[in-house]
Amino acid sequence: MPVEVEALLAQGAISWTPAQQQQVQQHYLRVAPELAEARKKIDQLRKNLPEFPRSMVMQERPADNPRKTTRYHRGEYLNPREEVTGRLPELFLNIDLDQDGGAATQFPTDRLSLARWLASDRNPLVARVTVNRAWRSLFGAGLMRTSDDFGTQSELPTHPDLLDWLACEFMEQDWSMKTLHRLIVTSATYRQDSRVSEELLGRDPDNRLLARGPRYRVDAETVRDIIVTASGLLSREIGGPSVYPPQLASVTALA
Repeated sequence: MPVEVEALLAQGAISWTPAQQQQVQQHYLRVAPELAEARKKIDQLRKNLPEFPRSMVMQERPADNPRKTTRYHRGEYLNPREEVTGRLPELFLNIDLDQDGGAATQFPTDRLSLARWLASDRNPLVARVTVNRAWRSLFGAGLMRTSDDFGTQSELPTHPDLLDWLACEFMEQDWSMKTLHRLIVTSATYRQDSRVSEELLGRDPDNRLLARGPRYRVDAETVRDIIVTASGLLSREIGGPSVYPPQLASVTALA
């Protein structure tokens, strides 16, 4: 018998609330031997119900119970050596970050501290990579051509000072992508004419000097979003059925 039901029976039915009375009654219906035959049909229906879907989730281990991690000799998992602990490489950061991004006294040892460092002004990469990708989406090529590689083997940026300035502006504007895009598209560089002379095309075919505007302004998906927004068909609500803009019958017609 559940402890809650046992406590109610000890109190007596006089002091029961309607909800407590219903709780005792439901327990009786589940265990009464006189109703065993009637419960068989109900139990069978419960067994036929589909199981709820389950999914694995990531959860940080408690600070007082960290997982023991050891170095395996030459990668052999049956040959563990000394125990190692998690922290950021000293090459990148020699101080920790507290919750507000300020200096603390210990190195970070969990994913949350790593995430705070990634989005802090002490990390030189995240803002530059994000700005470079935004520039590539608007100009067709980034200030650093190897947008997926900022390592020592990658190309140098064509305009390093511009890349640094945009990265600083991006961080100072609270990492706002909207502000970043507005800053780029309202610049004199972006608003240049995309037409090019033969002489300039011969000197700078890839427009690395940014002497002309980009030829392709937005990609196909962005064109679609612009049309849907301008026509008033864009639904800003999260969830619900999809919105299908009108299109020619030939678009979906079979050949």
